[in-house]
Amino acid sequence: EDICFIIMEYVAGGETLHKHCRAENLLPLEDVVRIAFRCAKALDYAHRMGVIHRDIKPRNILLTEDVDVKIGDFSIALIFEAEATETQVHGYVGSPLYMSPEQVNEETLTNQSDLFALGVVLYEMIAGKHPFQGESLPGIIQKITETPHTPIAELRSDVPPVLGHIVDRCLKKDSAERYKTGLDLAADLSLVFSHIKLLDEEVPG
Repeated sequence: EDICFIIMEYVAGGETLHKHCRAENLLPLEDVVRIAFRCAKALDYAHRMGVIHRDIKPRNILLTEDVDVKIGDFSIALIFEAEATETQVHGYVGSPLYMSPEQVNEETLTNQSDLFALGVVLYEMIAGKHPFQGESLPGIIQKITETPHTPIAELRSDVPPVLGHIVDRCLKKDSAERYKTGLDLAADLSLVFSHIKLLDEEVPG
């Protein structure tokens, strides 16, 4: 009747990506790229269904017991193809550390806002640190909207340059310079995955 609720899949034994965003517990690059690839594909599907997640962060991405990837918690998702008469939560919502520049400025959001947040998560899984960490909310917002992040290449020499370029494109301040769709991002990640696999095969055991 007038009670609203969300039904989500129960992920048995699932753990979030949170612990894998710390320097002492990083995953192999091959796993990082695979996880990001699956997240990009999942977001592409959601976006094509007219849904913007608005709260992509490590704690909302789960790994199943069979190492599949699930995006959870659509509680503040924005349905951008909804009827104008439907009630939705607008304004400043989400986790500040993972908000896009347009989100912290309370501007119109697009699917590229989710891709920015996924770029932040990808950066954390590679570097073991947040690209826009600050001591206060104003400081975080200033970094998200104005301060360039430290390039991945300056933090890890073993990361293929192309993966650093992918992260850079995800984290562009201007949404027009980011990937247009999750599928575009996934396509580039698939090339990196193949490259990493090939390098592993060339290394003698």
